[in-house]
Amino acid sequence: MRRWWIWPGLWACILLGCSRNPASVGNELPLPAPGHLPPPETFDWQVTAADTTDPVLEAWARRLRQARRRWQRGKLVSEDPHSMFGSVWDVEIDQKGRVLVLDFVNQEVRVFDRSGAFLTTVGRQGEGPGEFVQAGHLLLGTNDSLYIYDNSRMMLLVYYSKINTYVFERYVLINRGASSSCLTNDNLFTYNYYIKGPEFMAVNLNGTPVWNAEIDGYYRRAITGNRRVDNFIYSTITRAYISCGMKFISITYSYYPVLDIYDPYRKNFLFNIWVHDVHIAPQVFNPKRVSIAHFYAEGFIQKYDYSGKVDDPPSALFLSDHILLYQFIRYEGYQGKVVRAYPIAYLLDLHRRKARRLHLSDYPFARVLAVRDTILVGQRWDLLQADVPHIAYYTIPEETGNSFSGAIRPPS
Repeated sequence: MRRWWIWPGLWACILLGCSRNPASVGNELPLPAPGHLPPPETFDWQVTAADTTDPVLEAWARRLRQARRRWQRGKLVSEDPHSMFGSVWDVEIDQKGRVLVLDFVNQEVRVFDRSGAFLTTVGRQGEGPGEFVQAGHLLLGTNDSLYIYDNSRMMLLVYYSKINTYVFERYVLINRGASSSCLTNDNLFTYNYYIKGPEFMAVNLNGTPVWNAEIDGYYRRAITGNRRVDNFIYSTITRAYISCGMKFISITYSYYPVLDIYDPYRKNFLFNIWVHDVHIAPQVFNPKRVSIAHFYAEGFIQKYDYSGKVDDPPSALFLSDHILLYQFIRYEGYQGKVVRAYPIAYLLDLHRRKARRLHLSDYPFARVLAVRDTILVGQRWDLLQADVPHIAYYTIPEETGNSFSGAIRPPS
């Protein structure tokens, strides 16, 4: 199961059918002319696999290791239709501990209570009031207001919480694509890409733009340490996750091991992070030119008879106001066959610029989808390997300090 299908590959997925590991989605781009190459960039913070000792992050690692699974939903075959998902695309946890799941394949938003009982669905596919043509992702606002972004109509559908359901209230016309977005400080921050290049902007909840970051072109080029790395990767800039914290916003690029960190209040760039030891397919394949775009690790290994490590595109979400979880799955190939796979993550303390690497094979979950206070919704490694769309509901020990909720903002 993959949550990372992204337009334009999304349409091919819908029309032709989604396989777990396509060899590629997209085409190779020509190398830009030398005079049009971007200047090489340096990084404010470089994270390495050796970053393993920090008392604050070790406390977080202990909390996550102590997660206890309370229930799960998701089977390949079941008499209960609400226990089967076509895909688990986006997840939110509301103030009452209810779990909202967007099933992209079935275009359905399901709500489960704290015990795992199915409560209701929200909206449905269509063009009438409260209906969406293509739900792309979920957002929760003040008083558990639910926002569903409709990819096709570039608008938000707003619902208010009422007992055990959500009632449609209004539309918010964005007039901008939002391949990924998050909500904080009464502003919707969106990331999308156009012919002229990507766009990172903020709109208020009436749909009025209030800020637009300047992003120049598709290509980025890196210098890390004393080693010059010339990577010109189309999907580096055009495909990204955005995640909102209380004090930071992160942009995580799908095919470039970089995070850009912004201030959601002043709406300005703060710093960037290069994560070492991330083996993304375009880089390991051909680091001297524009790479074959949009590979997933297993398909890459098979197509190129590759021997070595390849990582699926990373994602990130906030566990607290300044602790970010950067996570991905690593595959090890030998002569075109996958011989080993395992989940990896980094805990990043954005305040103190400290990091800790986690081997999630040692944890009760392999991927985190959403966190709120002591509730964590994730996915199990055995079911991910079996390609079973599912969610698993965990409780974790309380954190000392302020509570917070976070969720992955998936590109649509």
